[in-house]
Amino acid sequence: MQKDHMHFIRRIYGPENQKVRDEVRKLELGETEGSPEYLRTGIRGDPTFQIKYINHPLASNDAGDSTNRNLQQNSTDTESLFRPIRITFDLTALESEKTGDPTSATDRAIQLIKSDVLPKMKEFWSNALKVVPVEGALQIQRNELTGSGNNKQYCGDTEFSKVPDSHISDGVTDTDLILYVSGRDSTRFCGTNTLAVAIACNWDQYDRPTAGAINFCLNTVETTADGKSPHPSIEESNIAVAVHEAAHVLGMSSNSYRYFWDPETIQPRTPRPFQSSSVECVDGETRIVYLPDENTLKFGVSKLGKRYAMIVTPKVKTVARNQFNCQELEGAQLEVCFTILCDFCLLQFYEISPTYISLLSLESTHWLIMYWRPLG
Repeated sequence: MQKDHMHFIRRIYGPENQKVRDEVRKLELGETEGSPEYLRTGIRGDPTFQIKYINHPLASNDAGDSTNRNLQQNSTDTESLFRPIRITFDLTALESEKTGDPTSATDRAIQLIKSDVLPKMKEFWSNALKVVPVEGALQIQRNELTGSGNNKQYCGDTEFSKVPDSHISDGVTDTDLILYVSGRDSTRFCGTNTLAVAIACNWDQYDRPTAGAINFCLNTVETTADGKSPHPSIEESNIAVAVHEAAHVLGMSSNSYRYFWDPETIQPRTPRPFQSSSVECVDGETRIVYLPDENTLKFGVSKLGKRYAMIVTPKVKTVARNQFNCQELEGAQLEVCFTILCDFCLLQFYEISPTYISLLSLESTHWLIMYWRPLG
């Protein structure tokens, strides 16, 4: 079968899926109609909206909470505030795609996603990441959703899930991240081999993503007659793609770097509002983009004349220097995947896991911390 031995990275970044990645990039940059201003400026639609936490490390003492400031000064105490991330799925949009015939390819695909792909993706991230837990109900902020005028009710795009009104008014309890799952075979978001795409659609007061959409392309989900994966390699690929796409929601995307915070200053690393600039991307093309500050991401040119980007946050810089025993390194260099534009997804030095560096970058912000340390 064609997809049996296709590496999951190709299913995401292969040239045949370039148009899909371009559409996702437009969403991340707020270039589509009805997208929130926050994606273009970093300015919250409602600056008074706050998710409730107890002693969050990034909380300033503006409100007179001296406890938070004390905890910021003690990294050991700070780490004790984090708990395994709790993920909740809203399957309303996915379920709406059912035909009513459990033997149909569509219904078998939905069953496979619900029973196998989503639980294993959730298990992976719950075992990998800790966050400061949300206290009480996690509410969705309407003005960060997508839609025309005041009718903002979709997570990420109007082709994805509609957010229930109760999630806005009352919130969802016992969760730190809501993933709205849909199954739209969209011409914009489903390429020849695309299994899924995902994007964040709500954020807390520290810019940590608290909700996101993940859309599965049901016509690319292969199943047996009894709704199972036809081959272990296909099952592994499906799960790997879902884990990767959820990572984009969590903040592991080149377009998320400008939202990073500095735990020392308790301020965003990139000033708001974001400023657009003309930049030569690593593929040689010049584009207008919203870049993070150079305290987070820098561009350079190698001795061979090849342009690269690198993460230069303190924690990433320390790991890169120790890994290669080179104290002159400014950070960890990132590499472009296939023909993807301005999306830095693989390390130029393959000895360091790209997922590990991405997580280190996020950990530097105090959004989350990792359970595991692949480099020891």
